[in-house]
Amino acid sequence: MIAGSYGDFLVYPVEQHSASGAASLSDALRQTATYNVQRAITRGNRIAVAGAEALAAALRDANCKLHTLDIAWNLISVAGAEALAAALRDAHCKLHTLDIACKCERGACA
Repeated sequence: MIAGSYGDFLVYPVEQHSASGAASLSDALRQTATYNVQRAITRGNRIAVAGAEALAAALRDANCKLHTLDIAWNLISVAGAEALAAALRDAHCKLHTLDIACKCERGACA
């Protein structure tokens, strides 16, 4: 299900843009025996709140080694951004760079 893993770098394909795709990515980030992903690009994959929450759960997992997450130009909304912000405060989170750039209008990000 993971399209391209290049050492510590993961490119996540547009075809995997559903909540179940983000959940699969979240699972992969926890499986350090199989994947040692430190950077993930999910830019423009239509990941919504449920996907952002799944990724936030992975960031709180002690096995997750992710240092960089680009989730820009998705559909995470304020609730998804809040879930990611809460994960950043977790002691297990190793993330140094988070890109959530979007066009926000009236509380909704597109």
